[in-house]
Amino acid sequence: FYPGCTTNRMSLETVEAVVEVLGKLDLDYALFEDDTCCGFPLYEFGQMDAAREMAAETLGRIEKLNPDILLTTCPACFKSFKFLLPDEMDLPVSFDTQHISEFLLPLVKDKLGEMPEKVTWHDPCVLGRHLDMYEEPRDLLNEIPELNLVEMPSNREHALCCGAGGGVYFTCQSVANQAVVTRLEQAVETGAKQIVTSCPNCYVRFRQMSRHNRMKIRAKSLAQIINDALE
Repeated sequence: FYPGCTTNRMSLETVEAVVEVLGKLDLDYALFEDDTCCGFPLYEFGQMDAAREMAAETLGRIEKLNPDILLTTCPACFKSFKFLLPDEMDLPVSFDTQHISEFLLPLVKDKLGEMPEKVTWHDPCVLGRHLDMYEEPRDLLNEIPELNLVEMPSNREHALCCGAGGGVYFTCQSVANQAVVTRLEQAVETGAKQIVTSCPNCYVRFRQMSRHNRMKIRAKSLAQIINDALE
């Protein structure tokens, strides 16, 4: 399991949830604890040489563990190891890379307990518009008995950004803050008590701003809600 730098630094509860899920499923796994980056943020800013250098260093450390599968929760990390490293950076990857939404689906069937809650799913830009993975996380959530998954008006390819993508948060925080509040308002209007996502940037921004604005909705990572249901 490769958490990635954002999850490692800002969402340790997601790391803990994934580790607990893998343990409950009795899988042969290791947690990659080095605080290294996949290179995606540098790639977004157009710093291709620096991105490749960072990615190559991280890839070398991962390959020492000789994994069959690199499990990711971060869509940017998933895109990097699955596509950017081999296709754009000329860095051959010897393992398969899977996002948690596709990885867990066949493993948790008939193992999840009832969760009579109303939640809404937020499509991260990279997982959705970049990679066309809209149904995998929804299919996983729908495996939870009694869970009521409701959609925001803007969903799938029309989903609104949380405001943290593309470096916007670092260059124009006023725009980023308005974007995340607008998205949270859509979530509240559905009547959901939780907004679930798998992108660490989206999750952290939803967590921060829902608390800051005292909005009646909680942010939850996909790994957390599956871990809760797997109890």
